[in-house]
Amino acid sequence: MSGTLRWSLYVCVLALTVSGVLYAVPRYADLYLELDWPAAASPALLMKLHGAFSFWSLLLLGVVWRGHVRSRLRRTANRPSGLALCAAMAVLVVSGYLLYYVGSLELREASGLVHTACGLGLLAVLAGHVRRGASIRARRRRGTEVP
Repeated sequence: MSGTLRWSLYVCVLALTVSGVLYAVPRYADLYLELDWPAAASPALLMKLHGAFSFWSLLLLGVVWRGHVRSRLRRTANRPSGLALCAAMAVLVVSGYLLYYVGSLELREASGLVHTACGLGLLAVLAGHVRRGASIRARRRRGTEVP
């Protein structure tokens, strides 16, 4: 994966994380903990930003799928975390769609919890995937081949 694409992904994930967390923390603190958590910005603005970055992420995911995922599925070195990332992204896309388009309050609330938990979990999996990928690249450069 090119450095430009890698850094575009990092910036997009960071923007999605920041906008999602800034929206979710005050909302869930009020809803479930009955805490009056101050909002960093307007919830509507945060969701507009989060939505814009989600469209960017879908574009980047298409590029990553075509140029990175398909070729790496044949290799075993970083496959488990890569497949976990693909599964998490699928859950995020479906739960985000449900949040935006479903009218049922109960389904929206469940989708929101799944979306938030999966988004936060994705960060841990992504960090492990990136770290393992860097280690694999370093071993290949040194001539110690990884399957």
